[in-house]
Amino acid sequence: MFTNSSTGLIHAINAGTITLTAISSGDTDYYSASTSQLITIEKATPTLVITSANTILVDGVLTATVSSSVPNPGTITYSVVNSTGIIIVVSSSGKVTGVQAGASTLKATSAGTSNYYPVTVSQAMTINKATPTLTITSPTGSTMIVNHSLTVTFTTSATLNRGGAKSYA
Repeated sequence: MFTNSSTGLIHAINAGTITLTAISSGDTDYYSASTSQLITIEKATPTLVITSANTILVDGVLTATVSSSVPNPGTITYSVVNSTGIIIVVSSSGKVTGVQAGASTLKATSAGTSNYYPVTVSQAMTINKATPTLTITSPTGSTMIVNHSLTVTFTTSATLNRGGAKSYA
């Protein structure tokens, strides 16, 4: 706790209990005097804000970031409430991966400390469709001979057998 001895302004630094003493030094007309008051300093509730993007592509990755109104609100962990879309998050690092297009909610929770209460903040997330990359491969590259056949294949960057039916035209 900081106290301005001239104005009596008190600034709390840590939660706990302190005794404040006021003193009058006395003068030619009055003896010196003092009085004390017990002051309880309560924990504060910090403000958290998720500052990372609120949109992600399917199979996209971002790392969630949080700002706080205090220097140390406690350990931050992350969780998800999925709705029409799906994201997964690594609770300790905030690494978010888009899994299914739609909407989800990302939550960040501070554990709290001896001076600050735990707090949770939420951010709506939109998971947008991604455009997969297609790659055509053939045993002879892009050259073939008249009246011969060639089997080509293509691969997609879409994961988990997603991206729709594959066909050639």
